[in-house]
Amino acid sequence: MRSAFVRALTAPVIAVLTMVSLPATSGAATGPPARCEGLAELAIPADALGLPTSGGRVTETKTVPASGTGSGAIGEYCQVDAELFPVDPEAPNIEMRIALPAEWNGKAMMFGGGGYDGAIPSLTDNVPFGDAAEGVPLARGFAVFAGDSGHQLALNDWNYAGAFAMNDEALRNFAADALKKTRDAAMFLIAERYGTQPRRSYFAGASSGGREALAVAQRWPRDFDGVISAAPAWNAAALDLWFGHMTQILQRPGAFPSREKQQLIYDRVMQSCDGDDGVRDGVISDEAGCHFDPRVLRCPGGEDRGPTCLSDPQIKAVRDLSSPVEWGYKLASGERGYPGTPFLSGADLSTPGLGIGSRLPAHPLDLNPAASGRTRPLCDYPEWPRYNGHGDPDRAENFTCVRS
Repeated sequence: MRSAFVRALTAPVIAVLTMVSLPATSGAATGPPARCEGLAELAIPADALGLPTSGGRVTETKTVPASGTGSGAIGEYCQVDAELFPVDPEAPNIEMRIALPAEWNGKAMMFGGGGYDGAIPSLTDNVPFGDAAEGVPLARGFAVFAGDSGHQLALNDWNYAGAFAMNDEALRNFAADALKKTRDAAMFLIAERYGTQPRRSYFAGASSGGREALAVAQRWPRDFDGVISAAPAWNAAALDLWFGHMTQILQRPGAFPSREKQQLIYDRVMQSCDGDDGVRDGVISDEAGCHFDPRVLRCPGGEDRGPTCLSDPQIKAVRDLSSPVEWGYKLASGERGYPGTPFLSGADLSTPGLGIGSRLPAHPLDLNPAASGRTRPLCDYPEWPRYNGHGDPDRAENFTCVRS
């Protein structure tokens, strides 16, 4: 059967894939499988992992019965939850999960995360652009695993999604280290369960997971036989600057619209523009032709009078969020600005991870490096840290904040 996996055993760079077909299920392991319950409370030794940790342990095991029919059928599997302990006691644990099928095909699949990670991806999903008719990896007998990249994020707490990066070990884990640690722990658990290592291992992810696929291929090319890297979130400097610009807009006094007001804006935009293509189907096909004026939602006197109207600061905020911005300097990519987010032409302000969240952005960070012995510089948006050319590059005081 054809396979669109990009081999990454020796290549430092891989292609982004748009269509995949997993190898056929065959060749189950011959070792006698251990009972699922026998993995409970199992210690994961630090020397089983290729990067420094304080080891780990299994926190929960359970047998999940077979479910579904046809191409959606998934056989019985053992679900194992585990945590890996950091070296720095102030850093969060890495939370991970692995699904070990009763009928194993001798192969393993690691899933990447998304956004700022912080949650374990579903192990019963398919690979990016995978053919649903062929079944998801777990249904086809793959041992499937994933982790949260070394921090935990509530789905309704996106405004604070990057707070973990204040800890150096947590930041390194998110950058890539947690991928190696999670993979090595999974190999340990697979060997405990089946008595042997997988004969083939793969990695699949999109967006941040696509970035992670590139990271494992480049840093640990012998850990996986192939990776799927779809829509990798790579070279996103302009987007990160836009996030800073959004934060400044939303921190203006009275500017942040509540969830109810966010829904009000979205509903009225859809009411205004959805039918422009001749059919009302909940999709604005001509986004560029939608020019909704939020002033039609203005509260009397421009003051905030509840969820059924917008104050003047909120009108200005949603306009600014929907407008392009110029940085005043050129990034290395050649970009000089960002086109804005189309909240006035169909984008939903409440979309998790892509909207504006449910509460004001976090309080401004203390930019004084001496305040916490910080090892990385923090610059007030839209400035960037530039190394002074001398001194320890792991000390914030050896950097200067600049605009270009």
